[in-house]
Amino acid sequence: MIALKIEAGGHPHLVGIEGGSIEAELHQMQAHVGGYIETVRLRYGGIMLVDEDGRMKRLPENLIGSALCGQRILGTILIVGQKEDLLTDVPSKYFALLAIDMV
Repeated sequence: MIALKIEAGGHPHLVGIEGGSIEAELHQMQAHVGGYIETVRLRYGGIMLVDEDGRMKRLPENLIGSALCGQRILGTILIVGQKEDLLTDVPSKYFALLAIDMV
């Protein structure tokens, strides 16, 4: 799976989530966000994955994440897609939305 990773104060970039099992992928996603995952639904079929303990950890605000969902988001985020109950590659709509050059 391909996810869009955005660190607080950082630039969006793509990361691969691989593992062969749901559990292995979950551990990789947790490593990217820095803790247990909380999901935030976005428009255009996107799901934002955030550290559910971001407030308690006093993580810095992620301005891009906050702008995408209309609420204060803290720390590193991943954006992925969703089809039924499965997480999928980040929807391509987010490349244009965030002016990301995919060359």
